Amino acid sequence: MQKRPWFLLPVLAPNEISSDRPTALCLGLVCLMAAHACTWSSRDGSAKIKRAQAEALVVKQAAEIFQMRKNACPKDAAQLSAEGFLPPTYNDPWGHPYVVTCSAEKEASTIAAFSKGPDQIPGTPDDIHSTP
Repeated sequence: MQKRPWFLLPVLAPNEISSDRPTALCLGLVCLMAAHACTWSSRDGSAKIKRAQAEALVVKQAAEIFQMRKNACPKDAAQLSAEGFLPPTYNDPWGHPYVVTCSAEKEASTIAAFSKGPDQIPGTPDDIHSTP
């Protein structure tokens, strides 16, 4: 049997693993899982922010459709979900509904959607809007 580096052990066929390799196989898997966990935890904050930005844009677009069809402004993503404009329980990465605001201007209204961010307080610097 050809000798392979430890990082290739997880791809060995079951008949290639001898009785002295299970420990190395387990160690290799544990190292890979730990490396993945460290990488994921460092990206978790920025991944949540990117997800919230993308989803806030979806909420904004759903609110625009809602306004065109119902001639009213939805209060939040929960209302959009309840009326079928968004999937059920469409919440931000922190588990709260997106906020929708409408401002009536001369001939058109402006719709914005945002997440209140990790602190869940609107109007603070960590709020995440559909457009940066």
